[in-house]
Amino acid sequence: MDKIVVSNDSDAVALLERFLNEDIDPSVVEFNGWPVYTLYLKGEKYHQSITPSLMRPLLELQKGLYKTAARVIYNDDNTNRLTDEQRGQFEYTLKVYEGSSDTNANLQDVFTGIAQSAIKKMNGKQIMIVLLAAGLLYTGHGAYEKYIDHLDKVDTNSTAVKNQEILAKSLKDQQDASLKQMQVLAAAVKQYPDVKRTQEEAQEVHFSVLKEARDADEVMVNGVPVTGAKARELTDEQRKKSEKAVFVEEFRVLAVDTTDASSTKVRVRNAKHEFWASFKDHTLDSKAINILQKHLVSRERVRLRIEGKRLGGKVQNASIIAVAPKQGEKGS
Repeated sequence: MDKIVVSNDSDAVALLERFLNEDIDPSVVEFNGWPVYTLYLKGEKYHQSITPSLMRPLLELQKGLYKTAARVIYNDDNTNRLTDEQRGQFEYTLKVYEGSSDTNANLQDVFTGIAQSAIKKMNGKQIMIVLLAAGLLYTGHGAYEKYIDHLDKVDTNSTAVKNQEILAKSLKDQQDASLKQMQVLAAAVKQYPDVKRTQEEAQEVHFSVLKEARDADEVMVNGVPVTGAKARELTDEQRKKSEKAVFVEEFRVLAVDTTDASSTKVRVRNAKHEFWASFKDHTLDSKAINILQKHLVSRERVRLRIEGKRLGGKVQNASIIAVAPKQGEKGS
């Protein structure tokens, strides 16, 4: 079978749709110049530079890539499964160009390396579905446009839109391409839980970028423009809409991520929600950590006290306050 080359979003969408409906040999897939994460910032602080605060979400992007790698290579969200050699291989390089901060990260080699490492270990079809979806969720124009539209509306009158030659040749073509991308991604999310988890992680990165770029005059991620004022409005509005959520009940532990030495993340599920919750290592003793790990392996439920925010039916910014709290405690 001839090579199938993925060099842009359209190629990725078409191939993802084929993998969802056909049996294709994953070894014939080749990434060539895709995916590419792009970030454009215009403002007084942004002249061929990236601020320390903006580095945080970019580091979250790297963590997201590591999670994708662990997910497809080891069928496990725990990035500690990755070797030092794999971490080096899957690390991306961000390039900053002259003028206002115009950056991109070509993830072609990262995705090629993950695919080559994973296909020998897992179902090749599932690997390619997760990888293609991850590339679109993190770097796709349509996926990011849909995310921003979910928060509000894209500012199509911005200077960046008018000056971006890389955008589709007409607004209608762009809208059609974005709609197709979201339809195919929605099908992947529905069929594969790994894609749904990747979607949530990508959206966390996108929100973090918006939050940290609030002081820019203009922000453009993956070709989708938002003014700095709109970024402030969107992130402020999201915080206002959220409400406190407290859970004191039994959860199933789905994953334990100890990538960050200062904070461990645990993916949990109850009857209505599935989300990540974190805790600072000093707040839980080794006994509590062992309980979480034990229940991860046994797949038995464990009683937890978790506090966070509920927004649009989803739980965000959740923290584990106690493992096996007293039975008298109640949640909200």
